[in-house]
Amino acid sequence: QSQPNPVFAVGPAGGFADVVVWLDVDEGALPPPRTEPVIIEQVGCRYSPHISIAHPGERILFRNADAVLHNVHAAWEDGQTWLNFGQPRRGDASVQVAPRVGVLTLRCDAGHPWTLAWLHILPHPYHAITDVEGAFRIESVPAGTHRVRLWHSSWELLGTASGRPRFGDPATAEAEVTVTAGGEATLDLLLPVPGESP
Repeated sequence: QSQPNPVFAVGPAGGFADVVVWLDVDEGALPPPRTEPVIIEQVGCRYSPHISIAHPGERILFRNADAVLHNVHAAWEDGQTWLNFGQPRRGDASVQVAPRVGVLTLRCDAGHPWTLAWLHILPHPYHAITDVEGAFRIESVPAGTHRVRLWHSSWELLGTASGRPRFGDPATAEAEVTVTAGGEATLDLLLPVPGESP
């Protein structure tokens, strides 16, 4: 079955969507837990949204919106599995609790090898995901100089393995930004080209 490349979403002006941007701080005052869980669906044999962010202890609802068997296989960056369960029917849902800080790759092993998404679990509220124009906004940033980090899942298609697309390593970048009390700051970040130094 043909599916669009889930990791390559570029706006008319060249901005990249689905880039995770966050401040490089260990902790922060977490907002009150969301009353509704973070929702990640498999719909049209694809994960939606493609990129999600949660905080440790938050609820995450995995739901099958298709009338076919799906599987939720979530693994950490080192390959260790966090979750691996089936959802055979439309409407099947499972609520899980984000266990710790890290990045999880989400796949479906039930005959849909192209299904791919990522879940970032961050320890503070200073983060954003870029929109289709590549723009982002992080609210309530403390005054001071901060290191800002950027992560994109990689658009470099290396080939396939057992029918599953293989992409290169994530593209990352970082920069510093200074924010004054009650003020705003603008920061332009560039993604490195695969195979080239940032």
